[in-house]
Amino acid sequence: MQHIVTLARNLHATVIAEGIETEDELRQLQKLGIFAMQGYFIGRPEFEPFQLESLQLRIADEVAVDRFDAVSSLLEDTTVITSQRRVADILDYFKQNKRLLSIPVVDEGKVVGIVRRGHFMETMSSAFGRALFSNKPAQAIMQRNFLTIDAEAPLEKASALLTEHEDTIEHQVLLVTRQHQYAGVIPVPSLLRRITESKIQNARYANPLTLLPGNVPINQHIDQQISQEHAFCVLYFDLNYFKPFNDEYGYQQGDAVIQWFASLLERQYASLGHFVGHVGGDDFIVVVTGDDYLDAVQQELRQHFQCDVKSFYREQHIVDNFMLGRARNGRYQKFPLLDFSLAVVTVAANTAASHQDISIAAARLKSQAKRASNGVAVCHFADLILSQNSAQC
Repeated sequence: MQHIVTLARNLHATVIAEGIETEDELRQLQKLGIFAMQGYFIGRPEFEPFQLESLQLRIADEVAVDRFDAVSSLLEDTTVITSQRRVADILDYFKQNKRLLSIPVVDEGKVVGIVRRGHFMETMSSAFGRALFSNKPAQAIMQRNFLTIDAEAPLEKASALLTEHEDTIEHQVLLVTRQHQYAGVIPVPSLLRRITESKIQNARYANPLTLLPGNVPINQHIDQQISQEHAFCVLYFDLNYFKPFNDEYGYQQGDAVIQWFASLLERQYASLGHFVGHVGGDDFIVVVTGDDYLDAVQQELRQHFQCDVKSFYREQHIVDNFMLGRARNGRYQKFPLLDFSLAVVTVAANTAASHQDISIAAARLKSQAKRASNGVAVCHFADLILSQNSAQC
């Protein structure tokens, strides 16, 4: 099923799952990234329109959707003990299960420690290990140097957590919490394998010029924001007067400008934790989490752009502050120095949409941004859809 989902994403298609009859089936499909479903669990055929409230009540206890690209998708159950469990019982657990590497110690839902097989067996095999510890509680022998991560965190955060700790192999597992309560474990080898798969996929779909995520990762990221019911903003950047610049200075210099602009976007947005992607050519997408599209960051970006872009021009063009070039109608005219326009589509939380809808809305708004005096056009996604429907009527 995961291969089907991946294939559908590559084809910009949507997978619709049928025959959903249990909550477990619905949850598993959500983990795989499928959010279009039908079946008796969701609702039986009725003469009256489907009532969304009935489904919301049925799955009201859902805290978060476990996605393939989230930490929660790797969550595993394991043996758990309290800090008062006898050490002799822990020894039995390890003897009975040779594959058991670690046992989390949890008191009233809170992780307080961990018992690792290697350290535990070494202690118990010492001269007086059993005699000293067998009847003592687990807290006497547990270790307190464990790593925890929230179930809703992305894989990138888990990767950074491992990178920060040189003794990753010693940890063996990450302890996962959900709303500060113990939720399960993730074996480090499983996490490293998934991170590797993710990096390979990102490299496969990266833009070869800038190495930024291409269309497939961009679409996946937007769909992820929608499925998680977050408010977010899609920023569509487009370079102005790029074609005459390319004609005058050549493709190599044009590629250098695109790479430079990509590095500016990474410095301004990716450094703040926001997603930066390269649609192709001189078009870029930035996805900002939250309902604030960071206008101050955009203005700072424009200042850096207007100051540094002059390094790509010959001195005469800088002095004139324009260049002659052939327009699309074939005639020569004056063109200003390179600049960028920005179309911003703000998407409210719980918006029913897809990446196709939002990308179409952003592309239509781009023409308004090019005509705007400040090069920026901002609109709510719902307003764009409403105006589009009115125009069709």
